Amino acid sequence: MEEKYILQNILTLTKSLINIYVNATVEAANENIKHLFMENLNSILILQEELFNYMKDKKIYKINNISNNDIKDTYKELKKAK
Repeated sequence: MEEKYILQNILTLTKSLINIYVNATVEAANENIKHLFMENLNSILILQEELFNYMKDKKIYKINNISNNDIKDTYKELKKAK
C-alpha cells in the first residue's frame, strides 16, 4: 500500500480519536479521569499536528489558499442568509 493512503488513514483515525477524547473529557465526572483524558487528548493533538505537517511537507496533503475576494463573497452570502 502506498505511503499516501496509509498516512491518510492514520490522519483520519487520529481525527476520530480527537473527537472521542474531547467528548470523554467533557463528560468525565471524576477529576483524575478528566485530567487523564486531557493529557491523552493533548498527546493526540500533537501527533495529529506532526502527521499533518509531515504530509504537507511531502506534498501528500495539499492546502488550497482562498482568495480575499472569495472570503468577502462568502461573507456577503452568509450575511444575506440571516
